[in-house]
Amino acid sequence: MKHKTFRDNPNLENVTFNGNANLDFSAFWGCKVLKNINISTDASINGIAFDHCNNFMTINGESPLGDDGSIKPEYETFLRKNFNSAEGVGFIEKYVQASIKKAVSEAVTDDMSDMEKVKALHDKLCSMTAYDHGNTEDPKNHVDVSVFLNDSTVCEGYARAMNLMLHEAGIESCYVDTASHAWVIVKLGDHYFHVDPTWDDNDEDITTYNWFMKADSEIKDDPSHSNWKMRCPSIMHSFQWEKMPACEDKMGDVNGDDMIDGRDATDILTAYAKSSAGGENSADAIIADYDYNGIIDARDATAVLTAYAKASASEGE
Repeated sequence: MKHKTFRDNPNLENVTFNGNANLDFSAFWGCKVLKNINISTDASINGIAFDHCNNFMTINGESPLGDDGSIKPEYETFLRKNFNSAEGVGFIEKYVQASIKKAVSEAVTDDMSDMEKVKALHDKLCSMTAYDHGNTEDPKNHVDVSVFLNDSTVCEGYARAMNLMLHEAGIESCYVDTASHAWVIVKLGDHYFHVDPTWDDNDEDITTYNWFMKADSEIKDDPSHSNWKMRCPSIMHSFQWEKMPACEDKMGDVNGDDMIDGRDATDILTAYAKSSAGGENSADAIIADYDYNGIIDARDATAVLTAYAKASASEGE
């Protein structure tokens, strides 16, 4: 089927295919009233041809999804083969929403602090996928459903999933990217931080925090993280702010001198001692939580000192 054959058709509600369908990527793009296609689940079809068909909810007159939003077994292979790159398709968006809710419910509990929630979602995402080194340009790696319908993805897939999961968990965030990379910015309290789950996930199945909760000044010198801009990658991300925030504060810099050193560790210990004695904890609850566990105590001071020692050793090399 040729380029734009039925694109934006205002009347097309139902389509029947006999056998495989050779569709141009834009054949049915934006058909807002399309609801159903009839096709053998053994057939091959270009799911991208139905991008932005928001009311497309059924195949062969039934939903390919169960009541919980998961894919019905009889449609599993068909959807994974044909719709793994689709964007804005009604039943795909429903599947993404259900997958997001499931992932968040498995990672987050109501008694967690916001810091703990972000860390838990970061770790959950890294456990769900891996980086697709061999197919970085494949469309399946650049859509909202990427992490949930495929075994691997690239930075855009990570960032889109992270942004949606954070929103579901009640954490404000936005998607940002450069010409070569993508990640998110999160808001905790009155502070904003960069979170890059892609670069924290590695091939040894070990999750790191080298790019977790970072200030602008801590990432801007890296070529892949320079000159970032906020972007709304799909309508599912329309919850984002109108203006991209600056990430001015550094985790661990409790005295605000733009350095993370022994003085910050001392301030954390002093604040912890006061609160242990029944007084008010004077340290910022976000900035001082250097081990990301929602509690300000001696372990945060130790983590600050360890980071300071490593940084000092690197500068001396």
